Amino acid sequence: MSPRCGLAVDVGTTTLVLELVDLETGELAAHTSAANPQARMGADVMTRIAHAQAAPAHVHELHSALLYGLHELIDEALHAAANAGAEHARAEISDAVFVGNATMVHTLVGLDPTPLGTTPYRGALEAGWQGGARQIGLDLPQASVYVPPGIRSHVGADTVAGILATDLDTIAGPALFIDLGTNSEVVLVHEGGMLCTSTAAGPAFESGNPENRLRGSQLISAVAERLRSGTIAPSGKLSAADDAVGQEEIRQLQLAKAGVAAGVRVLLARAGLQPPQLEAVVLAGAFGNYLVPQDALSIGLLPDVPAERVRFVGNAALSGARLLLTDAAARRRAGEMAARARYVELGGHQGYGDAFVEEIPFPTARGRLLGTLSLLAGDMAQQSLRRCPYRGVADHCTFRGPCRNRVRVRPHPARCGGGPLNSSSV
Repeated sequence: MSPRCGLAVDVGTTTLVLELVDLETGELAAHTSAANPQARMGADVMTRIAHAQAAPAHVHELHSALLYGLHELIDEALHAAANAGAEHARAEISDAVFVGNATMVHTLVGLDPTPLGTTPYRGALEAGWQGGARQIGLDLPQASVYVPPGIRSHVGADTVAGILATDLDTIAGPALFIDLGTNSEVVLVHEGGMLCTSTAAGPAFESGNPENRLRGSQLISAVAERLRSGTIAPSGKLSAADDAVGQEEIRQLQLAKAGVAAGVRVLLARAGLQPPQLEAVVLAGAFGNYLVPQDALSIGLLPDVPAERVRFVGNAALSGARLLLTDAAARRRAGEMAARARYVELGGHQGYGDAFVEEIPFPTARGRLLGTLSLLAGDMAQQSLRRCPYRGVADHCTFRGPCRNRVRVRPHPARCGGGPLNSSSV
């Protein structure tokens, strides 16, 4: 084991995950995780922002709680590495990369996160942060800290790291990246560009919350099974008492999935895309490897695409943090990506509220089938338009429907339904 080692840390709203990494070989020396101690001050980012707003001392309280949790994890990782025959001291940790949503990295550095709770929802760390570990209160005497840039608002360093880990910044698309958690981020990659947004999902997509019986992938699969059997109605109403799933869990899941699904709809509409045009849906999150694609599709969490296009990548943010720790080129990519991504604010967005309400009910099998057939029919019509044989001004167009072929043809007076684009005055 090399004496030079580093830390890759995902500062999650609910869970902290830390890896001790050999900086020469890239090999993992230890992996540890624990609940974020800030949870006692609020389960999600908005309640923690509200806590910080309540009193100036609360900003320090959030920072101190996070540092306490991180120091505990560092000790645990060093102990685990020693038990595996690779003993290290804190002084041998030379680099640390931290990723997390904007609120989490603000509290890590010790900055006030309250600007993230009011319009225009802009924080102070969109360009990232670099400095000595001791500058932010971490007991790592030799370590330099790097926090990659965020994109904007609540789409932070964890999203940038996740996109890096999956190489989505290098493809033309169209593809969708969704990081599910207490705060969920959605990124649409299309024609070399990126549209992104953030939705508050609450604890429904987190595992191990003691307040409820099921969480994460277990809850999604349980609800999907009951939807198929008819014991849960599309409205979300549970028809009979259930030992595993309660009405409150179902309602929380409906709100969480509606927020994500509505965010996806807004981004697709902005890009002029329909779900079947997506080549891939990449799903990240702590429970991603355990989620059944068809179950996620059945509850309406994901856009209506074939299940084989859905790919799970687990904790992509942590994988990206490890990449940023060991690869200098990845840091350059992070900066370039954050600079070219476009953020879409959902708060006050025209259409998001309606989309959210429409996405609360669970989809029915018949509704999904009709939607798919409608989209396929529309796609076939557009393909037929692209193959339109009418190219001469003396021809009559007989296509029954709106035509987008900007060609000079004469409309058939009785049969053409195309309107002005089918006329000779294009």
